[in-house]
Amino acid sequence: MTADNNPPTTERRARPVFAYVVVVGMLLMAGVGVARGMQWSLSLGLGAIGVMGLIRLGRPIYRTAVYRRSTEEILCRLIPWYQATGLAALVLFPLIGIAAIAQGSEPDSPPWLLYAGYFIFILGIVFALSALLAWMANRLVISPSALSLKIIFRGQQRIPRENVQAITPSMGSNAATGAPRLRVALTYKPVAAQGDTTVTVGMLEGQFTVDPANLAAGLQAWKDGDPADPHLLDRVENVLRGRPD
Repeated sequence: MTADNNPPTTERRARPVFAYVVVVGMLLMAGVGVARGMQWSLSLGLGAIGVMGLIRLGRPIYRTAVYRRSTEEILCRLIPWYQATGLAALVLFPLIGIAAIAQGSEPDSPPWLLYAGYFIFILGIVFALSALLAWMANRLVISPSALSLKIIFRGQQRIPRENVQAITPSMGSNAATGAPRLRVALTYKPVAAQGDTTVTVGMLEGQFTVDPANLAAGLQAWKDGDPADPHLLDRVENVLRGRPD
């Protein structure tokens, strides 16, 4: 007999409910603090952490960044403010850092709070700049005959259909939370390569604002489809957007 390591359904349901109660409580405390004249830095810090909690508990992607540029091209992009991690990086980390710096500057505050505030603020700025650079750089263009892939800090690659070896989804974990996360890898043969040389680009799911399962299924539908089919890109677009075919 095999033991079931998964927690009971009621326990799994209780965890997010408890998390929502804590997050809403922090937001209420921030609102009451503003009404009662609490220091603005404390209210800002509580509010920002509460909002970050709501974002973390909500959908990881709010809107899919898939665009139809023409009848022959689909464009996938990274839009940081369409997803939870990007929004937290752009707005909430800097706000929490500012609140900690302001509170740490008070005479009766411990010195570590000021240093922690500077650290969080700088970390937030680094995250925000990384997200903005990826927003400007990352592009995945899908045409019937080829993929055009551009990822931050990498040169643009044009990958003909016949050079695509595999689209591989696999289960991994979120580096920050440890939660299960679907990963998507693309293996292809470079145009100028000789012999059996291949290149694998991993973690595509983090480079574009597309649901990882839909990204893997959309690329597989493109790879398995007929490039002469006039409806191929329509089907691929529907899969990327999570629409029923």
